[in-house]
Amino acid sequence: MDVGIVKEKNEKQRYNPPWKWWGDIEENRKIGIAAILSAAYFICMPLSIVELPGGISLLKAVSYVLGLVLVIKLFIGRERLQLNSMHSFLAIYVVYSIFSWFLIQTENAFVIFRGLLETSMIFAMITVRVYNKREENLLIHSWILVGLVTTVSVLLGQTAQTGEAGRVTLYLGGGAEDPNQLCGYFILPMLCCLKKLRRDRWVRSLLYLALVVLMGYCVILTGSRGGLLAVVAALAAYVLFAVPGWANRLKAAVAMALLASVFWTVAVPLLPQETQERFTIENIVEGRGTGRYDIWAAIVEGASKDDFGMLFGYGFGATQQFVESSGRENTVAHNHWLQIWSDQGFLGAAIFGLCFLFALIRNWRRHPYLVAAMLGMLVLSMSLTMYPTYKPFWNVLMMAAINVEPGREEERHETKSECGSAGL
Repeated sequence: MDVGIVKEKNEKQRYNPPWKWWGDIEENRKIGIAAILSAAYFICMPLSIVELPGGISLLKAVSYVLGLVLVIKLFIGRERLQLNSMHSFLAIYVVYSIFSWFLIQTENAFVIFRGLLETSMIFAMITVRVYNKREENLLIHSWILVGLVTTVSVLLGQTAQTGEAGRVTLYLGGGAEDPNQLCGYFILPMLCCLKKLRRDRWVRSLLYLALVVLMGYCVILTGSRGGLLAVVAALAAYVLFAVPGWANRLKAAVAMALLASVFWTVAVPLLPQETQERFTIENIVEGRGTGRYDIWAAIVEGASKDDFGMLFGYGFGATQQFVESSGRENTVAHNHWLQIWSDQGFLGAAIFGLCFLFALIRNWRRHPYLVAAMLGMLVLSMSLTMYPTYKPFWNVLMMAAINVEPGREEERHETKSECGSAGL
């Protein structure tokens, strides 16, 4: 097959993807307003803890404005839109969640369902567009900026002591983030830094590495064992999926293990004594996961009494009833998948699980840093409930759902593959 024909075919595939609705992206590949607004939304993520008069967060107010402009942009200009498997399963999950709300119809259930609707709408507005490589790069840098701003706020800004002595967390505009949830702010920014570190000049690479180290220090400052485990899992997954060749992966793993050992040896003694003790085996065993084991047992016992409830759930927020029946004051399961099963049954957990699974599959080859971030969030979700109020989890899902044009390198690879097939 003639190479010119193959190139022409690639161009057609590039500009005529499935679910193309209207419009086209011009050759100059400028950064569009939609990409700038999407980056702004990610950068504003820490504002979710700042509460405005009326009980809404500052991030939600910003989201209303950004969302309105993104909706207008759908009908103005030459946007190219594309749906993917994540949109399909998220839409099914939202429709199913209407049933979960009707099951219980409490004020708490409505708050959860409304949050899901609002998050799904901004999810769709950001992810149905097709971004070019420059716009993708802007989104990656927006996450690095999130990590930088959060790190500076924790290390140099005002910090709020939590109920447990020695643990600190982000304090912003009168609101404080849960120290365990704060760890999720750093997972994708750390991976974006590592992605840039592998391809950038050595001076910038050193700056990225320094930021990764500082973000790691912020993680252990929180005293969150689940958060630390999630970060370690994400970094290990990045080495496994992003580094080519098993020999290079082994070298990278050894280098990372050595750096982690040095970091742990130097950083841990700087922590308050109470925080240091949280990372000991004795403290973990005696604390029974800070009471999580007992909470999980109470939920499993309460939710498994009825076959209908096990299959379809008991409604949004029903988990709180099972926890309170055990004599505890917690309102969530501290395990996202257990929470979904209790509230929405095996069916709801399966639908959401498929959305998560296809997020991994569609990024497996082209965006290993996103696969690593998803796996890190998966580990974190085993000790936290991640309904739409927790933005780091859902914003990582958004990044995994974004459609990006293949770059020139990817096009050349596809052209060579087709030429090779034609030669056969």
